[in-house]
Amino acid sequence: MVTYCFGNQVLRFLKEFLLLNKDPEFIKSLLLEKNEVIWGSRIPRIERHITFLKSLIEMVKTLPSPLDYSEHIKSWEQEIEWAKQDKQNEMKRDFTGWID
Repeated sequence: MVTYCFGNQVLRFLKEFLLLNKDPEFIKSLLLEKNEVIWGSRIPRIERHITFLKSLIEMVKTLPSPLDYSEHIKSWEQEIEWAKQDKQNEMKRDFTGWID
C-alpha cells in the first residue's frame, strides 16, 4: 500500500518500520519498489533500483544503533553488486542487439 499510494514516503515508512522490527529476513519479504512494465532497455530500471538500495543504506546509517542493522546493510550491498552485474549484462544485450 505504501509503495503504490505513497511512493515518495517509502524511506520514511521503512525508517519507522525498522525501528520496530530489526529482523533482516522479514524485510527481505517486503516488496519495497513498484512493479512496472519495461519497454526497451532495463538499464534505467536497474539504475533506479541501485539508487534506491543506496538510499536505504544511507537512511539506516542515520538510525540509532546502526550496527543493529549490519545484516540489512550487508544484504543490500550484495543486492547492489548483483544489480550492477545485471546492468552490465543488460548493456551487453543492448549493444549486441544493435549489431544483429
